[in-house]
Order: sequence, then structure tokens, then C-alpha cells
Amino acid sequence: MLQFDEYKVKLNNLLPQLDELEQALNLDSTAQEVDFLEAQSAADGFWNDPDNSQKVLQRLKHLKSKLEDQQKRRSSWDDMMVLCEMGNEEEDLSLLPELEADFAALDTKTARTAGERAYLEQGLTGARGEAAKGFPSVREVALPALSRALEAGLNKNDAGTIALLHLIAQGADTNMAARGGLERAKKAAEDCARLLERCPLPEVEDISRLDQEFIRDNLSPGGCADLLAASFFIAKWKDLG
Repeated sequence: MLQFDEYKVKLNNLLPQLDELEQALNLDSTAQEVDFLEAQSAADGFWNDPDNSQKVLQRLKHLKSKLEDQQKRRSSWDDMMVLCEMGNEEEDLSLLPELEADFAALDTKTARTAGERAYLEQGLTGARGEAAKGFPSVREVALPALSRALEAGLNKNDAGTIALLHLIAQGADTNMAARGGLERAKKAAEDCARLLERCPLPEVEDISRLDQEFIRDNLSPGGCADLLAASFFIAKWKDLG
């Protein structure tokens, strides 16, 4: 039947997204780490260090959740293909509403943003996490850095650059992780932190050198830039108040 044939095409078109997500989640390595941590948790003396034991169990729970979620997606895809076959063979349109609902749910789960993928892979919460917590990076990092730079006599553009470096140094920009990979994003954060530690108000040449490295490696701190914009807005609002 035409309706079920159309959904088979949709499902086959969705399959590459499932494969891509599986690669992005690095599930082979995840399964290996689960095996290692389960063996560690079963070893004698595991509970001798309660703090470490809790960290291991939390990590294990997170990793198992990644594996289970992908298994559910795969199972859902398989079940829908079976529904399509059944619907065609039995010419049973009553199966269509279930198929439509299941497909919509699976499509939503696989059409991940960069932020969602970063959360799944590494626990980075990105913009959603910032908003949920009341933008702590704006209140505790960017605004103080911006104020210090302005008080030191820098213009708004240069002060904003300093605040941006502080935000990048937090290492939570999901856009950087999506563009350059997690390890490169971590290095960028470390580079910014070292630069600020060496000189709280870095020279333009040092910042420009860092900028060129970011351009070369296709890094864009888009999430941090959004937080910087929010910081400027709040700073201006405070001035008006």
C-alpha cells in the first residue's frame, strides 16, 4: 500500500542519521569502557574509597544510558519496518497511526543539534544548561571579567574580547566541540586559560595569534559569543538602572 511504502522510504532515508549518531557517540569505545568499569566495580576493595566509587558508578550509569538509548532507536526502526511489511501484506490501515507516531518520535530523537550531541557524548549542556541554571557563566565569569577590563581603561571592544577569553576558558562551548572535536575544543580552552593566567589583560598580538589558530582549525566559539552578548546587555541595563 502506498502509505506504508512511503514510510519505508522515510525510514531508509533516516537510517544514515542513525549510523551517524552511533559514530558520533563512539559507542564501540563506550561499550569497552562499560566493561572495564563493571569489572572495576566488582573488584575487591572497590568501596574502600567511597568518593571514587560514586564517581565510577555515576560514569557507568551515564555510559549505559548512551548504549541503551541507541539500542532503543535501532529497535524502534526495526519495529517500524515490520509494521510497514505487515501493513502491506494485510492491507491494514489501522497500523498507520502507530507508525506515524513512532516515526515522529524517532525522527525527533535522531535530528540532533550540535548541543544535543555534545550533551550525549560528553555531558556538555551548552546553552540549555546555561539557561536552566540562570546563566552562571554570564553572572560569575563574563560580567566580572568585563567590569575589570573596563575599569582598567580598555574600550568596550577590547574588554569584550577579554571576557570572551574567560568564557572560552571554561571549556563548555558546544559549537567549538562540534566544529573542531572535543579534544581541540579542550585545548582551545586550556590555551585561553594559560594566556589569562600569564597576563590577565593579554596583548593584542597574543589574542590575534590565538584567533588565527582558531580560524585555521575551524573553531568558532558561537556559544560563548552568545553569552558575551547577554553580558553586554546586562551591563548596559545596569548602567541604565
